[in-house]
Amino acid sequence: MLRIAAGSGVLAMSGADYANPEIGPLMDQWLVGPNIDAKRRLELMKLAWDMTGSEFGSRAGLYERLYSGDPEINAQRWFRSGITKECESLVHDLLKV
Repeated sequence: MLRIAAGSGVLAMSGADYANPEIGPLMDQWLVGPNIDAKRRLELMKLAWDMTGSEFGSRAGLYERLYSGDPEINAQRWFRSGITKECESLVHDLLKV
């Protein structure tokens, strides 16, 4: 998701762009996704960037990739665990305004 967002210019957009009568409707048209409106999708992409693409996030991601074991096995274990709902809840809490 981050590769798509970073290359598309989506992360350069902001909430102020929604206030612009020329740009806001275009964002609503282009950024909409399945079961999510454009504004919420942009917030989710920006949160994902902050957690993985910023200086802190990329350093933490690199540490996890190099020092926590095989990434494939870790991903399989994570998706089998019951923590996924807890993580989704955390994301929803972080996106609350």
